[in-house]
Amino acid sequence: MEKTATLNLRVNTTVKGRAEEVLSRLGIPMSTAIDMYLNQISLTGGIPFAVTLPKAPNSINMDLMASEDLHAKLQKGYDDIEAGKVQNAASAFAKFRRIISMKQYIVEITDEAVADMEQLYNHIAYVLLALENAIGQYNRIADEILELDVFPERFRIMDSEPEHSKGIEECW
Repeated sequence: MEKTATLNLRVNTTVKGRAEEVLSRLGIPMSTAIDMYLNQISLTGGIPFAVTLPKAPNSINMDLMASEDLHAKLQKGYDDIEAGKVQNAASAFAKFRRIISMKQYIVEITDEAVADMEQLYNHIAYVLLALENAIGQYNRIADEILELDVFPERFRIMDSEPEHSKGIEECW
């Protein structure tokens, strides 16, 4: 598809920088990412993701806390430090990794998932004409799938049946 239209946008410098870092690691130029976003808007008939507020529980949502509640939580944290009710983050994460690595999971890739991967690859490579980006995206998703045996609960369970009943998770 020929690209002849120009967009001039003013965006937050920090947000743009963070996005460029991610896109660089994915091998996707900013212009291609914006083109993909605009294509998704036209294909879905709206914004292609949920626009919602974070789902933080009220008990830890600072925006909903009274000043006294916030200060009480901070004081409890200081009291825990003084009482020695803390542990080194590196040690805590090492212990967590040991526990997780003891569990054995089997990752099964459905035919539908393989077809979705092929469709995504073909769209990026042949519709968006970005072969290198298609390879990068395909490899990134494949790597995530292959790591599911280590920490499988990182994705949400699918809503559709029979996948939901079987505990099958969405990976992208």
